[in-house]
Amino acid sequence: MLYLLLFTLLFFIGVLLLIVGLILMILSPRHSEKGEEKTVRGGGVIIIGPIPILLATDKESARLAFYLTIIALIFFTIILLVFKFV
Repeated sequence: MLYLLLFTLLFFIGVLLLIVGLILMILSPRHSEKGEEKTVRGGGVIIIGPIPILLATDKESARLAFYLTIIALIFFTIILLVFKFV
């Protein structure tokens, strides 16, 4: 019963984060002031089996995406060990 409650809670937190992110993207200003250039930076990681594929626009974004992926994998492993799904 605890697993079902945790799964439901995490599911709704994920959906809520997606909605908040979408609203922030819609409300954010997309155009810069005249004469001012805006740069967009970003990165992400796709994990297919044991192979991570890192995508980024610059070194700083790649480094941040890598560190966040390591933290997420450690957190996921701890959750699996605590709830004995391994």
